[in-house]
Amino acid sequence: MDYSSFVRLHDILSPFLNRMESRSRSVEVISTVMIVAYGVRYLAGEQLRSLECDFGLSKSSAYVVKDIFIDAVLQCPDLDIAFPTTNEEFRTIAKGFESKATASIFQGCVGTIDGFFQPTKRPSIKESFGNQRAYSSGHYRRYGLNAQAVVDSNLKFLYLGVIGPSSMNDNRSYKKSGLDSIINNLPNGFFILGDAAYTLSNNLLIPFVGSNRHDPAKDAYNFYLSQLRIRVEMSFGRLVGKWGILQQKLCCSLKRNSDILDVSGRLHNFVLLYNDTEFEQPCNSSPSMPSGFEYRPTRVEDRENVDDFIENSVLGTSRNRDIIVDFIRNEKFTRSRYNLARNAGNVDGNDSNALFYTVI
Repeated sequence: MDYSSFVRLHDILSPFLNRMESRSRSVEVISTVMIVAYGVRYLAGEQLRSLECDFGLSKSSAYVVKDIFIDAVLQCPDLDIAFPTTNEEFRTIAKGFESKATASIFQGCVGTIDGFFQPTKRPSIKESFGNQRAYSSGHYRRYGLNAQAVVDSNLKFLYLGVIGPSSMNDNRSYKKSGLDSIINNLPNGFFILGDAAYTLSNNLLIPFVGSNRHDPAKDAYNFYLSQLRIRVEMSFGRLVGKWGILQQKLCCSLKRNSDILDVSGRLHNFVLLYNDTEFEQPCNSSPSMPSGFEYRPTRVEDRENVDDFIENSVLGTSRNRDIIVDFIRNEKFTRSRYNLARNAGNVDGNDSNALFYTVI
């Protein structure tokens, strides 16, 4: 966060900081500027002991200052994460995705959705209502929380919410969050892109899996969908990269851990909007992409029993997806030459056609 952004953040948080500071009798005298500086450095991953030393705070006061900052961000309406509601907002977002997609194949995309796993300490029996195991992820082999996120083409969060324990899969979290109702009621012509963990619908498009992937048009559809779906993966990478506290397990209560993730998402959006420093990630996966940011698609076909997965999934139907596949088939689009060569093991990493589509 550059200095001008920090000053702006302080200015919009000041009313909430002053109000909270006056109610807190235990905190030592500390200015609102220092509270914001402390909060930003805490979320960036700096250790509490280091912050206590730098700011001259006792341990108890440091915890109070941290909580004041987090509560202020949560209460500030200027930092709310809001899903678009008007056709004008949807059209603006859709144009952003069109600019990222090859040949504007996905016209009408207004977001990409995915789940996010945040490691935490093991919750207490009381706060987990006696079900601590629900917060243990067999995949990550850690305790944690399951969050759902929707982002636009500029990596801004349109929705970010902690939905449940880590054992809850993305599709269940999606329905529990209420996002299914929001997405199913999108205006005609608009849709969200997700991975194969979600249920296909007219307004939520996912990749083809199983034998369907061998159809050239459907395979091309999967490739072009991945060009846009990577935006949500990049948002997660940016979120964790900037707010280093998320790179380690959170050790507060379940409620506070959820708050920290929420606040990090709000400040992620704030920095995108007001920071003077521009940073852009390429849409396509390439050998030169920094580690951790390269797109890794969900590969249902890598599961031990693909047939069982497909049979037990609610596959759904989607007219929007059918229209896009028909367009790809009629225009004879395929994956990029670079991607085809890479999949075949015949690429040296310096192919000049890496970002171009192929028409046959």
